[in-house]
Amino acid sequence: GLMKGDPTLMGEGISSDVVIEPVRAKLIPKFNEMKKCALESGAYGFSISGAGPSVFALCPNNLGEELGKTLKLILEEEGIRSSYSVHRNAGEGVKVVS
Repeated sequence: GLMKGDPTLMGEGISSDVVIEPVRAKLIPKFNEMKKCALESGAYGFSISGAGPSVFALCPNNLGEELGKTLKLILEEEGIRSSYSVHRNAGEGVKVVS
């Protein structure tokens, strides 16, 4: 997906872990509900970031802020404090500066 510049393919890659994600998802409250919400809202993919408990969504530019607010509300309804941030792809890839 990265090599082809295809966000849909990238999303499928990050959302299709059937080995580790199901085990780790149990440790993140509302993970499955947030993933379902993100994907149904138009995100290309959703997964666990690093060792967790952070999660992330790969989504179209116009969706990030709205989705962040929605996922935050899902956690707040359970009494879980959270925050979100929206980041854009630099577009140029890795750059070595000497």
